[in-house]
Amino acid sequence: MRLLTHLVSRRVENKKELVVDLVRKAKQIELLINSLPVLEPEETQAGRFVQLEEEMQVANTEYKAALERARMPSFLSTPPLTFSCRSQGHYTKK
Repeated sequence: MRLLTHLVSRRVENKKELVVDLVRKAKQIELLINSLPVLEPEETQAGRFVQLEEEMQVANTEYKAALERARMPSFLSTPPLTFSCRSQGHYTKK
């Protein structure tokens, strides 16, 4: 009889613990739902996406230009020294 009473008591405790856990989880879920950003109308979202796409294209173009500048050795991006030396009469081809 004592064992049966203990088992029933333990089962009741387990149920109470389960209920407490479920209530805690429900409150956590409610808090998470309340912290979500407010949904914007589709038109507003679409406008923001178009703007972001345009900004991304500009940034991508600038990035590609910077890559090209970085790949080009500096002596290719400026006029060769030989031309300025020739104009000064200091350079003679052998």
